[in-house]
Amino acid sequence: MRTACRTSGLNPAPSLRRVIPAWLRQCLLLLYCLALSGTGHAQLDLNRAEITRLDNGLTLIVLEEPSFPVVSVQMLYRVGARNEVTGATGLAHFFEHMAFRGSRHFPGTGLVSSIYAVGGEWHGYTWLDQTTYFATAPKQHLDLLLRIEADRMHQLEIRPGDVQAETGAVLAEMHGYENSPTSVLLDNAMYLTFLAHPYRNNTIGWESDVRSIDHALLVDFYQRHYHPGNAVLAVAGDVSGDEVKRLVQHYFAAIAGQPATPPPHTLEPEQRGERRIRIHGQTHRKHFLMAWRAPAASHPDYAAFLLLQELLAGGSGVSFLQNDWGSPVRPGAILHGVTDDLASWFPPAAQNYVFTLGGSVDARADEHRVETAVMAGLDRLRRQLSAATQPRGAPGDAAETPALHAARSRVQRELLFDVQTTEDAAHQLAFFAGLDALPQLQGLPQAVQRVTPADLLAVLDRYLGPQQRNIAWYVPQPAAAGSSESDPGGSAQPE
Repeated sequence: MRTACRTSGLNPAPSLRRVIPAWLRQCLLLLYCLALSGTGHAQLDLNRAEITRLDNGLTLIVLEEPSFPVVSVQMLYRVGARNEVTGATGLAHFFEHMAFRGSRHFPGTGLVSSIYAVGGEWHGYTWLDQTTYFATAPKQHLDLLLRIEADRMHQLEIRPGDVQAETGAVLAEMHGYENSPTSVLLDNAMYLTFLAHPYRNNTIGWESDVRSIDHALLVDFYQRHYHPGNAVLAVAGDVSGDEVKRLVQHYFAAIAGQPATPPPHTLEPEQRGERRIRIHGQTHRKHFLMAWRAPAASHPDYAAFLLLQELLAGGSGVSFLQNDWGSPVRPGAILHGVTDDLASWFPPAAQNYVFTLGGSVDARADEHRVETAVMAGLDRLRRQLSAATQPRGAPGDAAETPALHAARSRVQRELLFDVQTTEDAAHQLAFFAGLDALPQLQGLPQAVQRVTPADLLAVLDRYLGPQQRNIAWYVPQPAAAGSSESDPGGSAQPE
């Protein structure tokens, strides 16, 4: 998608490419670990994580998990598209590409080849609230992973000659997204939904801005945002917490800290009416996206909204890694059948972000009928919740409906699926700490259990009203004069 970068860093030199794809290497590593541990499952309890803070501001989170003889390290920086301004969009994402190039102690391709050399796996991505780097390797290589992150934090070698090469790589990535109706829709829907808040920003940036990024701008960005006070380091696996703290103190304590990059202070004004946009492009189908503003991960309404999503459409937990662009509507959900490919999306964010519903229909389909079907589903859920809030016997005693009980169970199960590996756990711990929402994540199962039908009804009315929706359609190019039908010149399938 155009609004985020999920990458394996720079395009590695051919000598670094493996015949075994990255995802398979990770699977083989985990199977190897399970074989060694003699178990097919281990419960990763995020509440057992220990949190400390170095004097220079670095937040360290350690989760000891001896059932997996690996170690996963995740370094998150609290800087992303939300921190960019007009004229300098795409800078956080561009710098992420640069951060996989050489450093003082890992020159050339050492930041990635060193991990491959010990049988490990690495990734990185940029999003609205953060830029993150993570790796998993056999547990005896914890020292290596920490040395890599320390070098990345303050000893990158940002060479002027590398900037042009990465400009080309980023622009190629950008142009690839431009051919995806779902990417174009999401961009435009965010421009509708956020008039003031920088959550409207496209993470990969505007082409004119990306072309203007130079060496001086990258060095300044590095010095302002990559430092201990702006970072969260999560370590999970078969490690000793004391040993992790000793190593982190050794490699990071001498790095000077600064105040954390603050979140935007701009507040999005209240939306007081429906907003629409219609885009023509090269597609044989009509694609749509409906967006509403939704609560942040730290908001008191977050747990209720998560359960509301499950009732309406179905969700996939709260991991950005596992549910980054939406969950297909499950059979039995309120909105099942509106379209064959309808999906919902409710990503966790530091400030109020979005809930979306999107899909596609035949080019000749009635758009109004699609929109009406979605709103009818919301109304149907509203009636069900209203009925569920009526007293049953004793005053204030409302019965748990079978649908709500099943939805609650599914959400609880998805929260378990979010943390099946040490890499999952490290990601979730760093991600939510970076959103200042780690306590909410750790208490989310209990919060979901406490949600009542009245809570759900209040959240539905608070966020998903018809005057709060934003609707984007991506439709085939209009037929040329004298033509009997549209000729879009090719099709682009949803991701």
